[in-house]
Amino acid sequence: MYQNFLVQSLPHLISSLINFLIRPPIKATHVPAKQIILIMKTLIILLSLLSVSLAQLGLLLPAGTTNFELPIHASDAKAFTRKLSNGQMQTWNLEGPNKGTWVDAKGKKVPSSNFVIVAPATLKIKKVTKGDAGFYDYVSKLAPVKFDLPPGVHVDPGVPSGVELTVN
Repeated sequence: MYQNFLVQSLPHLISSLINFLIRPPIKATHVPAKQIILIMKTLIILLSLLSVSLAQLGLLLPAGTTNFELPIHASDAKAFTRKLSNGQMQTWNLEGPNKGTWVDAKGKKVPSSNFVIVAPATLKIKKVTKGDAGFYDYVSKLAPVKFDLPPGVHVDPGVPSGVELTVN
């Protein structure tokens, strides 16, 4: 929700900032023009990078979009996971007894014929519905190595590799 607000209000914020920097107050004549231009260029670059990074956080699709491939880069996936907007976690297994179906946290199969695997490891939604909204990620075949750390040392978790899907 906040992400959509930021993405929608960012162009207005950028244009307001550019207008302010192009037409500074009349009494601000003590700042050399070269410094103003340098500050303006720096702010434009920073705001551009911010808008690109916010745009990469999620996807906004209209309901009814067909044959949509989720942009999850999974070269070694054994399963896909999704956390729906209601908080429910589900797993789509690529191997084993539950291969090709969504399974909830209790191990119960969730009926769905709306998803297809595209080789080698891409998840395609045949027709996007509002019920498909959520955070999609994958589970790697490579298990993380467990080892003891010295006292006072910890390992920060990695950045999620998945994508947030919002459906209108």
